[in-house]
Amino acid sequence: MFDFDHTLTMSPSGGEPKLHTDYIEKMDLLVSMLEKLNKCGIVVYINTQSIAAYVERYLKDKIDKEYIRDVYGAISYYDLQNPFYPETVDDRFMIKGWRNRIINNLEAIARREGITDKADVYFFDDTAINVEYAKKQGFTNSFRIFDGTNPSDQSLIKTEKKYLEYTYVLVEDILSKMKST
Repeated sequence: MFDFDHTLTMSPSGGEPKLHTDYIEKMDLLVSMLEKLNKCGIVVYINTQSIAAYVERYLKDKIDKEYIRDVYGAISYYDLQNPFYPETVDDRFMIKGWRNRIINNLEAIARREGITDKADVYFFDDTAINVEYAKKQGFTNSFRIFDGTNPSDQSLIKTEKKYLEYTYVLVEDILSKMKST
């Protein structure tokens, strides 16, 4: 499962991706990655804090084939701002409800795909707290996407790539490890 903003995109969509805006700088790279995942039998989902219907429409408009099984995210503008009202903002200014929603979505995807081991679900997100929380909940194959803001992130994979380019390198590495086992 991939986050959308800053995992597959270079710039945030603001919750409602506009069809005329190029959020994905290297669409050919995204399509190549999705093709490789699909050829390996890996089902792809998007989990986003943006409005799911807008992300789905954006991706369908930009990508010819349907490589993504489903998009999970906010349902409305109200939902975008209040995922589990009345939860409060924590000390890192991240709405706690979104972390819980991510876990609920990861669990729903696992059930939908018949996956019983949480380690068989791969999760990619640019927000460290989301990745840390997913790992604490048993989704051990959760990966933070390097966004260029924290030099220590480079220790994960020695690259200067950011966002989608980093996601692509990480997915390539995971796929090569899967093939070797």
